[in-house]
Amino acid sequence: MSIHKIFAQNLREECRRFGSIAEVCRGCGINRQQFNKYLSGAILPNGRTLRRLCGFLGIDDAKLFAAAPIGGEQQTALLKVPGDNAFPSELSTLGGACRQPALSAPSEEMAEGTYFCYFPMEGFPNFLIRSVIKTRLIGRHMSFTRHTHMRSLSSSGEANPAGKHHGIVVDDTSAIVMLGRNANPPHNITSIYLRKGPMYGLKIRTGLAFARGVSTPFACRACLESLGTSRGALRAAMKQAGVIGIDDASVSAAVRNAMSQPIELDNGLLGLPALEKLLDMRIRG
Repeated sequence: MSIHKIFAQNLREECRRFGSIAEVCRGCGINRQQFNKYLSGAILPNGRTLRRLCGFLGIDDAKLFAAAPIGGEQQTALLKVPGDNAFPSELSTLGGACRQPALSAPSEEMAEGTYFCYFPMEGFPNFLIRSVIKTRLIGRHMSFTRHTHMRSLSSSGEANPAGKHHGIVVDDTSAIVMLGRNANPPHNITSIYLRKGPMYGLKIRTGLAFARGVSTPFACRACLESLGTSRGALRAAMKQAGVIGIDDASVSAAVRNAMSQPIELDNGLLGLPALEKLLDMRIRG
């Protein structure tokens, strides 16, 4: 079932708690004609409208995207992007297949610390999935842990873990590659290729991610935003992990621009967002 249909099905179910659809429309201030499009799965609300709708319904936004229970466990349509896990033995064998410099920590390109990692949400152009990455040096190498939680940012409730990846950071001279494996079934491996080189004061790095969706592999853009190295940075970042509107005030202009630029090239391939446009956004912002 598509994510549009899942959203529509859950919205109809939540509306049954009220006397009528008209009552829900009045309560959340949404035009009935527009609301019918949500109920039919034709379109999805933007971030601002979704927050208003969930506020009236008294639920977390993640609940509207949760698929029906399967085998006693609730599956979620948001599990497009994995997270991280304990360092798997399968990844450690990469050391034997590569020369030592290929696995050396890219200290000048990527520092040890905490990062936000942004991915687009498949089928939802106005939403991002914001996960949290923690990198650390182990000897001469760098490992990372990526947490992906499905949390309603309008709620202080418990976050729902959606994925946990752990892996290694590889410096291959032309890109920074983050290769990790999900702790959760089906334990898929994902990779993120990040642009190398100076960022001229920007706190973000742009790249492409290769992961597994609900049923098939897919490629998408990715954006890492440095949050520093303090011990409190990770704790604060975990509270902000989840699904977020691209227009949310907590999303920086540089990240918003990086995640909204066209990345399909004339030759049909995907490319990195133009750095010049990101710099222009930083100057104008």
